[in-house]
Order: sequence, then structure tokens, then C-alpha cells
Amino acid sequence: MAVLVATIAAAPLLVGSVHRPAVVAILAGASVALLCGLAGEGLRGGALRGQSFAALFWLALILPLAQLVPLPSAPRRVIDPSGAALLENAPGGLPAAWPASLDPQSTAEEVATAVAALAVFLLAVNAAARRRYRRAPIQAVALAGVAAVISGLIHKIFGIDRLFGFIDVNAAVLPGPFINPNHCAELFELSAFASLALAMGAEAEVRIAWYLAAGVNGAAALATLSRGSMLALFAGGVSFVALRWAADRGIEADPAAPPRSSPLGRSIVWTAGAIICLVSVAIALGAMPIIDELAQTNFGSGAEKTTVWRDAWALVRHHPLGIGRHAFDRVFPAYKTLAVSSRFEFVENAPLEALIDVGWPGLAALAVVSVWLLRRVAKVWRPDYVGAALAAALVAVAVHNLADFGLETLGIRLPFAALAGVMIGRAIARGDEERRAARDTGRPWRVAIGLTVSIGLVIGFAGQARTSADDLERSWRGTSAGPVRLALAVEGGRRYPTDYYFPLLESYDQVLRPSGPGLPSPRLAALNRALRLCPGCGQVHQEAGRALLGLGRRAQALSSFRDAVRIQPQWSLPVLSELDRDRFSPAELASLAVGDGAQTLAVARYLVPKGAAAEREVLATVAEAGRKGVPPTEQLLVKSDLAVTLGRFEQARALLTEAAALSPRDSRVEAGRTVAYEREGRLAEALVHAQQGAMLSPFDVELARHRLRLVISLQRWSDLDSALEQLKTALRQGGQNVTEVHLAASQAHASRGNVARALSELKTAATLDAQNPAIWAAVGRTSEERGDLTGAAAAFRQVMALKPGDPEAASELARLERAKADARLMQMLAPAH
Repeated sequence: MAVLVATIAAAPLLVGSVHRPAVVAILAGASVALLCGLAGEGLRGGALRGQSFAALFWLALILPLAQLVPLPSAPRRVIDPSGAALLENAPGGLPAAWPASLDPQSTAEEVATAVAALAVFLLAVNAAARRRYRRAPIQAVALAGVAAVISGLIHKIFGIDRLFGFIDVNAAVLPGPFINPNHCAELFELSAFASLALAMGAEAEVRIAWYLAAGVNGAAALATLSRGSMLALFAGGVSFVALRWAADRGIEADPAAPPRSSPLGRSIVWTAGAIICLVSVAIALGAMPIIDELAQTNFGSGAEKTTVWRDAWALVRHHPLGIGRHAFDRVFPAYKTLAVSSRFEFVENAPLEALIDVGWPGLAALAVVSVWLLRRVAKVWRPDYVGAALAAALVAVAVHNLADFGLETLGIRLPFAALAGVMIGRAIARGDEERRAARDTGRPWRVAIGLTVSIGLVIGFAGQARTSADDLERSWRGTSAGPVRLALAVEGGRRYPTDYYFPLLESYDQVLRPSGPGLPSPRLAALNRALRLCPGCGQVHQEAGRALLGLGRRAQALSSFRDAVRIQPQWSLPVLSELDRDRFSPAELASLAVGDGAQTLAVARYLVPKGAAAEREVLATVAEAGRKGVPPTEQLLVKSDLAVTLGRFEQARALLTEAAALSPRDSRVEAGRTVAYEREGRLAEALVHAQQGAMLSPFDVELARHRLRLVISLQRWSDLDSALEQLKTALRQGGQNVTEVHLAASQAHASRGNVARALSELKTAATLDAQNPAIWAAVGRTSEERGDLTGAAAAFRQVMALKPGDPEAASELARLERAKADARLMQMLAPAH
């Protein structure tokens, strides 16, 4: 029992037990606990009870085991033609045999999770059925949540940004033991209701302690800022209240006792009090931003999980029998239409995930077994207060997994299995139900579960021992380019034939030119395989474009680059720069305007500096941007930039006047007028418009810089201080360093002959940017100009400290030391008066 409790508690705290060392340790713990349980029952002359109630956990193990059975290619093609088409992209073509799972390694790793959960469930059932240890698994889950909360508070108090000091996490408020905040929330939900269950069965001060643990864990779930936590806690709370209302209330009240309020009234009062306490603690932990998270929810924005759910239905259509447990990460890129570069390990919807992984037959089997099991549990379960809390914990996490995948991890599934086992064990321990449950230990169930668990343990440990995709990728990155690195990429493609990433890695080391006439390019062949496995991957299209360009196929290369930009619009400027360096014409560059209006206008802006050579393309692209919904002001600004580039200043001013009429408060119009007048050589007018723009946008850094340059150029010293102050304010507003303000001030004062003020500004700049040797060198030169040889020498020593061995600084320092020596000698030889 001690091993079981330690395993349940450690599973979530070991960073969710998603990394190999933790998985092996937890799997070993579950195995040892199961062997000890079997040995103990054997010594008693009995067997584990309630094994038929493990049907759902058993089926969750059977399905991935069945998906690991190798199938010859011919029948497999009949069963899953789309899967065979993906497998044909393996380095050597379609394998002779392959399991039903398109990612056997990940499915084998799921076997480890499933067998551990089955073992924990069976042991928890028997611990609860024997009554002696029925509280221990619940306490393990509750205390794991308390430990996680304490860990999060310690991280916040001591400013530890990384989980346990070495793992990067995304925790806005309270760092939990999981990398994913949603999984942290699910642990806190389980722990909250587990603590509530313990409170229901405790007395006096102990009950108060468990109530406090329940409240803190519930508040911590909200403090993760997981929107699903609010839905989960609501569903669990409603379930608890409903089941508590129908629960056995134990011994009837003493008739002589004073009358108490009705059960409904007590339920309302206690529920309201619990909600008030929960919200108060959650606010204290910093959960208020969750309101903003809810307010920003927009299922039509394309940034929500529902978008992935819709896109993932293609897998259901093409693979009705399933792709294999945990194979989503390797297969989804082949069907993804979303214009995002992120990879998705899970679809984050438990029913849809089950349908994708095990197909319609597997989902039907899970549904049938679930209904059968629920009906069977209903026959033996008579809810009491403790059972109501345990059932509420299961409901909360099940509801949360409608928008998450926490149950796919050991850190959530094991505590979930433990609470489910205790709930069932408590039910079958009641009177006649115990004898009825004893029939579950018959030979068929013992043989089926025993054999399945044995096979699962072997495959689970073997799956953890095998080299994973992450291992291969790390080895590839740690190896220099060449045959060895190429071999690693090919091995990755052989082990994971549906993953586009390994053909992409292979392309980096494959030769570009074919070995003979009429033969394909090895690099291009690898990239074509990657494209078939991920037609929506911008990086693959970009690399294909580079390969085609290297082969002299400019038209095809341009088409590939165009696809890359269509998928990743944020790559527009880097791709434009790359193709520009390869001497593509303005018309060819303009063809990259394949995104929305903003991306199209960005292409037009890039072409503006090319002047007359790109005038027609710029105007056509701006017109296309207008058809895509870009406002007229944006179009006029680009056209005015083109007119300035072409030297048509009057036309530029006319366009800007039109833009000002449409957007009179737009500072960019004044910025455009500033540039136009400056290019024309009319600096005074340029400064007037720069000042007007500064009034409209006082925090525009570029506009403030432009104004300061004009002030210095025109020597309008009366405006210098206000221009400097505006730039400083704009920089600070944007969180930028203000060193450049003091450098500009130094330049201005030096031009006015005020060397003392220039030196003061330089010293301030050096204080703000003490690691910049150029500033210290300027301090040295200005100090010497002012006659301070000692200060100049000290500044150049600082330069030497920042740039050891710098010849110019060394020469200046030596010259200054000689000058100081000469000055001292002259002072000594001077006649005394």
C-alpha cells in the first residue's frame, strides 16, 4: 500500500510524469505495487476483487496493444488506404509490414500509461473494499494537490521563474507541477474534491483542515487561468450537490434534538459559503485575470481550440479505423489546413481524440463498455457524502477533458484511476455486494486482465527503452553536417515514416545535384516526401524553393516561395529580401502578395524603394490591397512614399493632403509630409510637420527621432530641449533605453561649442550603457578636448577593459600617458614665481 500511495502522489508532482525517467519510475512503482497486491491476495488464498469493474481501464489497454500488431502491407492497404499512402513516404518506400498505429513508438508509450492506470485502479478498488486503507489513495491525491500549491507559492515568493529551477513553464499566476496550466488545473480539481471527500468522512478539527485543503486547491485551479477549470469546478460542484442530496444520510436524527433547517436550506447555505470562500482565496492567489481570459474568448477568431477540432475531422474521414493512440502529432500535419507553424500533440478534446485514435469501432467499444459499466456500478453503488465527492472529482476532470488532454498523461490518469477505484471499492464493500463482487474474481477475468497486464508491462517498459523521436532529433542537432547526420535523419524517417520533419532534416545533408542525367535530385526528393507529409508546412515549401533555385528552376522556386508566404504571412519580408538578393524582378516579387490586405500592402511597401522599376507593380499591389479591404488612408500613404522616391514631391503632398482629409488625426500623414519636405530640401517646413506629428503622437519614437535630427540640422536650439524630452518620453513609454537621447544631446552641445555640457551628457550615456566601448571612447576624446588628460586616460582604460587588445584604444592610452608625463615635466621645469 505504501508503494501504491507513493506512486499516486508522485505521478503528478514529477512534472506530470511525461518525461521518460519519471514515466519509468512511476511504471515501476505501479508494477511493484501490483505484484505486492497479487502476492498478498495469494497468501490469503484469494484474488483481487472487483476486476470486472476495471473493464474500461482494461479496454483502454487492449486497444493500443491491438494497434501494435504488425500487419502485412497488402491487407493493411485494404484496411487503411490513406495510411498506406502516408507510409509510402518512408525512406525505402512502403514497409513490408506495419502495425495499425501510424506511430507505434507513441502507441507503445501509451501502453505504459494504460497499464499503470489499470494497476492503480485495481489496487485502489481492493484497498477500499477491505476498508482498512480506503482513505490512503484519497489522501495521496489530496496531499499531492496541497504540495503542488505550496510549491507554486514558494516559486512566487522567491521569484523562481522556472519550474523546480530548470524547466520552462507558462504559468501566469501560480506555477504548478505540470508544464501545461490546464493539467495543473485538473490536478487541483481532483485534489479539491478528494479533500472534500476526506472532510466528509472526518470529524472536528481534522474536517476543518480538509475543508481548507479543498478550498485552496479549488482556488489554485482558478489561479492557473484555465478557462476549463471554471467549467470543471461548476460541473463537479453541481454533481456533488445533486449526489449529496440523494446520498445516504446515515443514522436518523435524535427526535429529542432541536429542529434543524431543511436539507435544501442547508445545501444552499453551505454551497453559497463554499463559493464565497473559493472566490476569495482565488482572488488572493491572483486569479482575477481569468475574467479577461473569458472575455477574450471568441470561437470565431480562429485562435481557439475549436478551430483545430474542425480541422482534425479530416483524419476521421481518411482513417475511419483510427490512426493509433497518440499518433496525432505525426499524422495531423498531412491534413492540416490551418496557417500556423505550431505542431499539435493532441486535438485537446477527449471524445474526438478517441475517435481519431481508435476509429469508429474503437469508440463504439468504449461507449458500449462505458454504458455497461455505468449500469453495473448503479446496481452496487449507494451514494454517501464521501462517494458524492469522489464522483464529483471524476465528473470535473471528465468535463475538463472535453477541452484538454490531461487524461492522456500519467500525472492525471493515475490520480483519476485511484479515486475511481476507491469509489467502486467502497461500493462493493457493502454487505451482500461484497459477496457478489467476489464472483468478479473468476478465472476468465483473472486470466484476461493478468495476461493483458503482463504484456502491457513488457511493451510499456520496452517502449520507454527505445530511442524516441526527440532522442533522434537531439542527436541530429548535436552532430556536424555530413554522412553521420544524414544517417540519423534517414533512421528517423524509417522509424517515423509519417513525420514530415525527418525528411526535412534529411534534405539538409542530401546532395542537391543528381548523380546522373535523368535522375532526380536527392535533396529535392527528400523535400517532396516532406511536402506530401505536410503540404501546409511553410518551412518545407521554403526549403523546396531554395533547392529549386539551386537547380536553376526559378519559376518553380518562386511558386514554392509563394506557397511558403501563403502559409506563413509573417515571412513575407524575409522571403522578399532573399529573392531580392537572387535578382528576382519587381514583377516576380509582387507575385508574393498572396495573403490578406495587410500582407499585400507590406509587399507594396517593400517595392517602393525600387522606384521607377517597380512603379507599376507598386500601384497594382496597392490596388489589390484595397480590394482586400485595406483602408484608403493606408493606400495613399504607400502611394505618397512612392511619389517621394520618384522625386514627385508635389504629387506626394497632394496624396498626403487627401489622406489628411480622410484621417485628420493620423500622425503618419504628418510624418509623410516631413519626409517629403526634407527630401525636397525644405527643412524648415519639414520641421513644422514633424512638430505637428509629435503633437498627434507624442510616443512615436521614429517621429521623435526625426524631429530631433531636423532640430540639430537647422540649429534650432530653442527647440532642442523639448525635442530631447519628447524622444526620451517616447523611448521610456516603449520600455527602451534612453542612452541615444544623451548621445544626441552631446552631439548638439558639441556643435554649439559647449564642450562641458557635451561631456556631461556623454558621461550620463556611459553610465546608462556602461558596456559600450564606443561611448567610453567618445568620453575620452571629449575629456581630452576639454583638457582633462586624467579623465581621458581613465575613459580609454575602460575601453581596454571592455575590448582587451584594441589597438586604437591602446595607442590613444599610450599617447595620453606620454602627454600627462610631458605635462608633469613642464610643470616641474616651470620657474617659480
